[in-house]
Amino acid sequence: IKMTPDVSEINGLWSSCTMTISEYDIGSPPPPKEESEEEGEELGCDLTSLDVYNMVKDSLEKQKDKPLPVTMEIQIGQDGNGNINIIDEEGEKTAMQATYKYGTITASINEEGAVASFTGYIKRQGEAITLSGGFEISLSEGGWVKGSWEGTK
Repeated sequence: IKMTPDVSEINGLWSSCTMTISEYDIGSPPPPKEESEEEGEELGCDLTSLDVYNMVKDSLEKQKDKPLPVTMEIQIGQDGNGNINIIDEEGEKTAMQATYKYGTITASINEEGAVASFTGYIKRQGEAITLSGGFEISLSEGGWVKGSWEGTK
């Protein structure tokens, strides 16, 4: 039995996965700006960049160190290239370009200036195939979020 699963074994739905934020830095609060109010009005909302900053910070603080359930679907070709789709509660998919080679899977996405990169190690454990690794997200405003991801197929 090979300890490293091949692509045909890792492809498909991974329903028992989690992502855990372990640390983050979203920088210091933005200074109050007159322009930010005008920008907010153009978008049809009254949020200032400080409001957005506080919402993001509160959200990250609530999620920190709590494993969040995630469903993902791996679609890798025999050449080792493909996608990982992260599927939210509503069934919406976010696709990340992925590469799988010798038990290591790497994936990345660049969305609206935020860049996320994932590295994971996939191996056989008894009947199950497991994934464990880390991720780092660079936020467009200059902050970052780091954490871990795990899964069992």
